[in-house]
Amino acid sequence: MCMLFPNHFPLSKYQLDLLRGCVWFSFLGVLLLLSDKNRSCVW
Repeated sequence: MCMLFPNHFPLSKYQLDLLRGCVWFSFLGVLLLLSDKNRSCVW
């Protein structure tokens, strides 16, 4: 889902911000799916 970070690269602050945003949007997506069980498509 959020494979932006190869293991052989150290995480910079920019990458950490991207990862935090990715986790946040994934969390929002889960909340949307749980709150709307009639949703026919997943973004």
